[in-house]
Amino acid sequence: MQYALDNGADIVNFSSGWLDSWTPDYETWRDNVTNLMDAGVLFVTIAHNDSSSTGVPNNVRTPGRVPLALTLGATDDTDTIATFSNTGPVTWQTVSPFFDYPWPPGLLKPDVSAPGVSVKSAQNGGGYVNGPTWSGTSMAAPHAAGTAALLLERNPGLTPYDLKFIIEETADDLGDAGPDNTYGWGRVNALTAIGYNISPTTYDLSITGTSGVWTSVDIWVDNDDDGAADTPMALSNNHLYARVRNLGGQVVTNTELKFYYADVSTLGIGGFDPNGDGDPADGNFTYIGSYQVPTLGPSGSDHDTAIGLVNWNIPTPPGDHWCVGIGVISPVPPNAVEANTANNTAFRNFFDIITSTTAFNFNIAPPANAPTQAFGLELEAKNLPEASWIELVIDKAIEKQLIVKTTGLVKVKDPLLTLKPMRKEYFEELERSLPTVRYRLEGNTAVLSDIVSKRGQPFKARLVVHVPDKAKVQKDSLVVLSTINGKGEKVGGLTLNVVKGTHFNKVGPYVPKLWRKKD
Repeated sequence: MQYALDNGADIVNFSSGWLDSWTPDYETWRDNVTNLMDAGVLFVTIAHNDSSSTGVPNNVRTPGRVPLALTLGATDDTDTIATFSNTGPVTWQTVSPFFDYPWPPGLLKPDVSAPGVSVKSAQNGGGYVNGPTWSGTSMAAPHAAGTAALLLERNPGLTPYDLKFIIEETADDLGDAGPDNTYGWGRVNALTAIGYNISPTTYDLSITGTSGVWTSVDIWVDNDDDGAADTPMALSNNHLYARVRNLGGQVVTNTELKFYYADVSTLGIGGFDPNGDGDPADGNFTYIGSYQVPTLGPSGSDHDTAIGLVNWNIPTPPGDHWCVGIGVISPVPPNAVEANTANNTAFRNFFDIITSTTAFNFNIAPPANAPTQAFGLELEAKNLPEASWIELVIDKAIEKQLIVKTTGLVKVKDPLLTLKPMRKEYFEELERSLPTVRYRLEGNTAVLSDIVSKRGQPFKARLVVHVPDKAKVQKDSLVVLSTINGKGEKVGGLTLNVVKGTHFNKVGPYVPKLWRKKD
């Protein structure tokens, strides 16, 4: 690899590999392949020829398992995968210092396939290697390397990542629709590849931005990896997913999805990415892990969307909720500087209300950019079953500051005040001594207006939600709290997913497969 770099090579074809039982130096291989690609040399290698006998996720040998390598499987003359060709996926979840691509589902490998059965291979001095024909993924890899050479002859300005993308993007889809761990993106098609042009438009990474209720559809938990979102489970390992898109042109490599979480009890997330560059490393959330997307293609390509995954072992938060924040960044070089980073962060609050009546504490905080100015709080119930009710519980000491101007709330007497038989004077004294007051939501929406915190400090509050025991809860049953600034704009909030039963109930959006059938 160093020799190729020192002598001006554009492509390295490496037809060899190490089994896990031979303890290859994984870190060195991954670092060296990355460095070689970043330096301008495409690294083509093989899945190898063990008939997948080792077992998933360890079938593909090293360096074929390296994320940035262009790894080849072998097909026969009927476009059927060769019986000897190793299949993926692969994982790096136990490899220090990476600990990524957890399995299941792991990382897609091979990347593409090419003819590798009964192939003639010329040798130095004349004749053919190993007799008339030879079979193996070592016969497949040169088809990809040769296609890359043709692409460079047509356009010498293509980077190794451009070459890898074009070869994958233009491959003929085989096997299951879309990319799979048998054929990869399909069988290499040199003619189609030569005719492909990459848009010169700058790239634009995007993860769906935070909505008014902090429920980004691009962040979800799917513990059984079946495509349907699950409720997070505390004190256990969770599969936390995020989706990223390239809304612009160009090819982006090694896009990093950085996962963070916080036990957020304040209405606002201003401390997530203080300098606004899309990288939350300077913020105050707790780091979970990262996922490197090897290749993101231009908008409109089959590579323009990718899903990242990390393992999230959730501690039990005091307030029974978690806010997950995602930051998306791309390394420079080999990528150009991204011009627009405004859509590189997103958030999702995970709230699980498991029993028929549940309460949790939270803070009502003023907007961070105007902490001493009047603001409001909106409380909204969405699609809750009949006979459900929601109450806001606050300290008497702050009642006059919070309950200034309200709509949709009615004050409720504490149950203790209805006990009989007792003298009237007893109840009057009891009511004076109770430390809190309760306000129940009437209808679906309530608004508290003209709230002022003289020192900009948050107000402690408690929310109680009751759902009848036999009620049927919809997947989109939500309780939404939103902070409203002086202009009437929603500037922060919390969203509670109302769930009946156990942690295994499904909530959230359906996650589609990320491929489009080629025309």
